[in-house]
Amino acid sequence: MKNSNHISFRNTMPLISPEAAGKWIRTMRKARGLTQSELAFEAAVTQRMVSEFESGKVTVRLDTFFRLLQALDLRLATIDPSVEIPALR
Repeated sequence: MKNSNHISFRNTMPLISPEAAGKWIRTMRKARGLTQSELAFEAAVTQRMVSEFESGKVTVRLDTFFRLLQALDLRLATIDPSVEIPALR
């Protein structure tokens, strides 16, 4: 039985927890030299939402997740859980 609090797309990738997705967004934001406020502005969300998502305190709607990806110039296909990202381990 799948946990409804995880992200999965047509079984094309392993399940990713909301906490891992938030950590991944934080890693990508920092790699691009953006602050939480800058990312929030580009994604049309609040800095608090970015902070709480990155720390695993809240989940976001799929449209918000896509806006964060777009603001970071990423696509969903970029998410590859098999790639070692220190913040996720």
